[in-house]
Amino acid sequence: MYVVPDFVTESGVVLPEAKLVYGTAGALNEAGTNAVLVPSHYMADLHDSEWMIGDGLAIDPADYFIVATELFGNGRSSSPSTTPAPFDGPRFPVVTIRDNVEIVHSLLTRELGVRHLSAVVGFSMGAMQAFQWAVSHPRFVDRVVADCGTAKSYPHGNVRLDAQITAIKSDPAFAAGEYSDQPVAGIEAFGMAWAPWLYTQRWWRDSLWLELDPDTTYENVVESFRTEFLPGADANDIILQCRTWQQHDVGSSPGFSGDSDAALRSITAEVLYLPSETDLYFPLYDAVRESDEIAKVTLLPIPSLWGHPAGSGPNAADADFVNRAVSSFLRDGTVPGAPSAAVDPESEGTVATDETVDEEPVDDDLAGDYLATLAVLFSGLASTSVAVLSDRQRTEIDALFESALAAIAVHSIPGLHRYGWDIVFAVVDASPNRVLVDVARDGLMSAIRRFSRTSIAQVADWDLLTERYSELRLAIRAGDVARTVDAIQVLYQLPSDAAV
Repeated sequence: MYVVPDFVTESGVVLPEAKLVYGTAGALNEAGTNAVLVPSHYMADLHDSEWMIGDGLAIDPADYFIVATELFGNGRSSSPSTTPAPFDGPRFPVVTIRDNVEIVHSLLTRELGVRHLSAVVGFSMGAMQAFQWAVSHPRFVDRVVADCGTAKSYPHGNVRLDAQITAIKSDPAFAAGEYSDQPVAGIEAFGMAWAPWLYTQRWWRDSLWLELDPDTTYENVVESFRTEFLPGADANDIILQCRTWQQHDVGSSPGFSGDSDAALRSITAEVLYLPSETDLYFPLYDAVRESDEIAKVTLLPIPSLWGHPAGSGPNAADADFVNRAVSSFLRDGTVPGAPSAAVDPESEGTVATDETVDEEPVDDDLAGDYLATLAVLFSGLASTSVAVLSDRQRTEIDALFESALAAIAVHSIPGLHRYGWDIVFAVVDASPNRVLVDVARDGLMSAIRRFSRTSIAQVADWDLLTERYSELRLAIRAGDVARTVDAIQVLYQLPSDAAV
């Protein structure tokens, strides 16, 4: 543990003792420059990042001096639950991401002899810290990996966190934070309020928890959120870290006067930005927008249905994707095997995109025919289903459109195919005319499979795709059959209108 006396927080409150829990692995080189910092995420400890630290993993102790740190408020570093009066419980100051960065900077330079960071690698609130390092200490950091976390907290996320805080405070036992026994009912309500946001709608619908434990039931999963989401956690600690999360914005760093974009433009470190394609906490479109302001950035969305946890290696596929990308990036600043890069001529940034599909393209000129077949079959089935969609089905389809549009925004052909075809079948499967569905489904599948492998499917006019997908979305949302059919016909005029 590292202890700093009279630690001045950003709010001006002075903690008589600020305590930072940390751990290390590997050896620091003589120059003090091979260090990789791994800051913790929400209510986590230093062991929660071990899935990417070790022999043959992304951050190998044979190559780096690894320093893992824990956020204020996790119950081990200085927290409401561990700090004596006058800053105990609800009187503990709301510390910021910058407060956490500054005490870690002190640890590195004054205690551990680190003169320069090779990289900062952070997941979620750790990604927030990684961005802040690049803004606060630009000459101290070479590379930054922001894994499922943004450079600021946006209003929708703040509302979510407020709702979850309210769940705790609604328990009378919370007693304005002056409880003697934990407000168990409030903490359980917090876990339940957290649950639907952590994973995606499809994760729940498709029972993806079975990938980890085939014997687990839906009821088991829900109950674990209620009673085991943050086992042993203190209510004031839980709330403090939510407030730290809510307050974060690199634009409020000294010198930027609240201009988040200016702060992002100031970053000189190389950045690997790893948003999850399906994150409900840190949506992909926020990452896309932020990456536009960063000079040296590789934006590489994680293709996962696991939502926010995709960046923490919850399953073998996601863990392998992140480990491979981070390992390569730390080694030489590139991500071999990633989608080919499209460089904006007016920016130094690199946005990872995907201009190819997995299979070899079909060597024919029939793409227009396949699309015409798709248009006929999809239009016919949509005409029987759009007007009778339930509210739940409309919500699910709308979420698929959100993911498809996010894939279009980063020019991801695989992402567009995945979500675009999911939209088709979500509409098709809602049709009450099961005979028509059964007759048309095989032809629809064949046309989709063939079109996805034709050369015309490789590159498209992305602005036009955005416009036409958005119109189809609005038509389905309105339940307007004629408008939907027209939108499908226009969308599938890609050979003449959208292909380049």
